[in-house]
Amino acid sequence: MRRYIEGVGEGFINPTPKWTIKRDKPTTANVDCDRGLGIAVIPRIMGLAIEKAKETGIGAISLGNKRHAGMIEFTMLAYLNTKSLK
Repeated sequence: MRRYIEGVGEGFINPTPKWTIKRDKPTTANVDCDRGLGIAVIPRIMGLAIEKAKETGIGAISLGNKRHAGMIEFTMLAYLNTKSLK
């Protein structure tokens, strides 16, 4: 936790990231995460991937300029538990 607090104080971590889509295609996208922690940006980006998958059958998003992503699969499992892929 101390490292995260230091990272915010030093400007390495953005506590309020405003991620942007840098490249967008029907099945893929590239997202600039604005130095945000994964826990702050990945749930919404996962939603973008799911929407692409619903429309085309696959959705893949690459992330850049992000900080620690932690347990990314937790976000996927949370979506699967809500059955949002139906």
